[in-house]
Amino acid sequence: MKNSKKVNLVRIISDLPVGGVERRLVSILPRLQENFNISVVCIREKGELADELEKRGIPVYLVPFKGRIHPQSLFSLSQLLKKMKAQIVHTHMYRPNVSGTLSAKIAKIPVIISNVHNVSQWDTRRQIIMDRFVNRFRDCVIAVSNEVKRDFMEKTGIKEDKCCVIYNGVDTEVFTPADRSKEFLEEFGIGEDEKIIVNSARLMPQKDHKTFLYAAKEVIKNFAGKVRFCIVGRGKCREEIKRLAYNLGIDDKVIMTGKRDDMAKIFQSSHISVLSSLKEGFSNVVLESMSCGIPVVATDVGGNKEAIVDGETGFLVKVEDYIDMANKIIMLLENESLRREFGKKARKRVLENFSIEKMIEKTEDLYSKLLDGKLRKVRQ
Repeated sequence: MKNSKKVNLVRIISDLPVGGVERRLVSILPRLQENFNISVVCIREKGELADELEKRGIPVYLVPFKGRIHPQSLFSLSQLLKKMKAQIVHTHMYRPNVSGTLSAKIAKIPVIISNVHNVSQWDTRRQIIMDRFVNRFRDCVIAVSNEVKRDFMEKTGIKEDKCCVIYNGVDTEVFTPADRSKEFLEEFGIGEDEKIIVNSARLMPQKDHKTFLYAAKEVIKNFAGKVRFCIVGRGKCREEIKRLAYNLGIDDKVIMTGKRDDMAKIFQSSHISVLSSLKEGFSNVVLESMSCGIPVVATDVGGNKEAIVDGETGFLVKVEDYIDMANKIIMLLENESLRREFGKKARKRVLENFSIEKMIEKTEDLYSKLLDGKLRKVRQ
């Protein structure tokens, strides 16, 4: 997409903590600046990653929403969008998707797009009704996987021609195979001869760290070599996870790193990546692990089966099946050649299908198609 004049693009999100969706925005938006004047609006709080975007020349605004759909907040956001002369508004997650769409409609923004990042994101019938209502104002809904698209269409009744799939993309130059990081190993007292199984996810119930820890106990019991289990992330379940590791008698084998900004180093230092989630949209962690050339053992939910080729680049297991999860981990630990083969195929699959360049290309093509279509209608 090459324009003589840049298009005014506004992304709307709840806030910018260090999460998967938010990290992806920080990675993608600077790459869109050649063709777009980009702004970000948060409707809850700015969050930690706001400074990083602003350092890259992308302003971040805060329009606090009092309650779910507050008239004054809708008006304030619509006035800001008018002031920005926004031509495309692109929203993320449930509350910004609804509130941002309504505000953009009030402001008469030409193109309105919502991104859906997970399956079954609706907690109440009211939320489904609201999404059904605002679908009429959306020009397109982007789902991050075919499973998310199917789920959204089924729940909200949106027509298929208004819903498309654009997979998450990973920076394959940052997340690339490399030697193990001595710095990381030394920080946590991990020996060169120890295998690392990494689980990177928010410490929340839906990520089901309980199953991961039960699988870890089985691995420790049945694998002859030295192994450590690295849990990366933060969240409200931290103490519960620590307590379970202690009660299972494996706390000396479990490392809880907290929030990290060096995920590439951690994946490069690990041997297997595990995702034990009860539900997923399309996991950034799966892609980043694969891009670093390590196999993934993940639950067969959401878009995981669209990223992982079961038995070729990793393994898919049933939700909460810690025995099968442990068996697959042990198989990869005991067979180095299989582990390396899976890792190479995983890296190749990401390069061919899930690079950040491909994601940006498809996003720009969609923007161009929708905006050109609106401009043609205006001229007629």
